Order: sequence, then C-alpha cells, then structure tokens
Amino acid sequence: MEFFKYVKKLSDLTVKHYAYKFFEFRTQKLYLVFKSENKLIFSLASKRGNTKYIRKIETKMEQLKQVFIKHAKINRDYSNVIFVTLTFNRSKFLNPVYTWVYLSEYVNDYISNLNKKLKKYNNKIILFVKTYELHRDYYPHVHMILLLKNPIRTFFWKNKKRIAIKKKKMEWNKGFTDVFAPNNPRHICNYLTKYITKNYFNQSLKTNKSDLSIEKNNKTLEDKSNTLLCILWLFRKHTISHSRRLDNLNHNIKQINVTPSPTKKFIGLIIIDYSITFLTFIQKNYKIKEIEYFEIEKNQKYIIIKNTYVQHNINYSDMLARGG
Repeated sequence: MEFFKYVKKLSDLTVKHYAYKFFEFRTQKLYLVFKSENKLIFSLASKRGNTKYIRKIETKMEQLKQVFIKHAKINRDYSNVIFVTLTFNRSKFLNPVYTWVYLSEYVNDYISNLNKKLKKYNNKIILFVKTYELHRDYYPHVHMILLLKNPIRTFFWKNKKRIAIKKKKMEWNKGFTDVFAPNNPRHICNYLTKYITKNYFNQSLKTNKSDLSIEKNNKTLEDKSNTLLCILWLFRKHTISHSRRLDNLNHNIKQINVTPSPTKKFIGLIIIDYSITFLTFIQKNYKIKEIEYFEIEKNQKYIIIKNTYVQHNINYSDMLARGG
C-alpha cells in the first residue's frame, strides 16, 4: 500500500482525481496480438471494468448461481442460504482508508468466528461469496451470501425472512450486521445480480436499450461504479470473491466447452484508438463500445468481427510492426 503513505484520507477531490485516472486506464483499448498463418488476431486485454472483465464476472456469476441453486435447501421454515450485510461503525475508525486497507482481514475474521459458532450447532459454512458497496463517505459496505451445510429455522419479521439464531451469535465487533434468508432460489440470483451489476457496471452486456432517459441514468451509475472500481483498484480488492470450495461444489455442473484454436504465436501488445466513425459503427451494429476479438488478414482492406467482414482502412504490415 505504498500509495497510502502519501494519501492518508479519501476526500472528494482525491477520489475524483484518481477516478478520472482510473477511467482513462479502464477505457484504453489494449490488445494482445497473435500471429496465425496469414492473419493477425487481436484479443482485448482484461482490465478491471472493461468489456472483457465484465464478461469474466458475468461468467463467474452464472457459475455461482448454478452452485447455489443446486445446493440450496429453502422452504417457508428453513434455509441453508443466508444473506449477511456488514456495515462499519464510524466511531471506531478515524477515516475510511484504514477500513479499506484491512477490509479482507476484518471480513475473513468475521466469517471464521461465525463458522466456529455454527459448528456448535453441528453446522458450518461450505461456501461464501462477498462483494462490496461504497457509501457516500467512502466507507465500504460488505454483502455476503453464505451456503451452510444444514438448513436453519427461519421466520418472517418486518417483511424479511429472518434466521432463528441469537442475534449475539451474528454480531460483528467492527460494526453492524443485517442477516436474513432468501425466499426461494431465484431470490439468491437476484441478490447476486443486484449487488454486482448495479454497483460495478452501469448495465449488463445483454442490455440493448438506447432511450435518452436510460442513457442519462446509466451515466450516473457509470460514475458511481467507476468510483467504486477505482477504490477497489487502489486498495487491491477483488470485485467479487468466494471461498476456494467452489470448484468442489461445481464438479457435477455442466461446463462451457471451448473449441481448441489453431496454433498462434503471441507477438506483443498494442493500444488502438477507435476513430469516431468506427466507434459509431460498432455501437450501431453490435451494441457494444469495445470489440473483444477481431482479425486482420494479410493484403486485405477489412477486419473480421464475429465472422463478418467489415471494410476498414487498416494496414497489415503497420499493425504487425506496432504489435511487435
């Protein structure tokens, strides 16, 4: 955390400055360049918040949803899945920097202590997923989903499905907790989507809406998500993290088949600045702002996007030189 030897607090001015720098980094089009026979292959590098990164997060979310749906045991009176929200008590900390620096330790300690308490009831946590939300004062807000070995009794109180465990057992020495259970497996999926897509990405890759009011709202959400991603970037925190048991729980779930690609040689990295004309073209025809993958064939005046030949003035030799 060399950065925070010089910056001791998160002020509006500091955060705005680094959020802008992060936005520049995030939107820079960096490609990995490969050579295969008589063509160049360009693959967008994964950066926190860009199209490739969002795709990876959505794939991970889908995998998590499948695991929870498969192992969830939920009815009106019992549930082995619980939602936990952790909120820091501001009176225990001088500023949010300290909470972000030691955030992982605080949360992992809570999970470890809770697991010890659950074992006294012949129960334990077999999987956890955690993600973060940002308060206006820059303190983190932690959202977790816990998958338990055995279901625990639940009851409805104030329109939420609460768990029948003494409140003291769920307390956190760094702040406050809110614990409740999902109404059904679909509720788990909605919870995951809500706190990942809403807080980190202004809209799903599958959304093709272009209404002006939606665009304006998306701009507000983008500013919010950009600030949160920037802070996660500065403090080296994962966008979404989970326990290592996921692979063990996921072994019977159908995996995505990946077709082997022909032999290709990595030749370097290249930064490509989209022209306004080209950006308008891909937004209109593909509903995207970044191309994840495209090809250029030798002696041809077009690029190949999703098996479609697109006329464009790109010089193969020039791209080969820049990539190398």
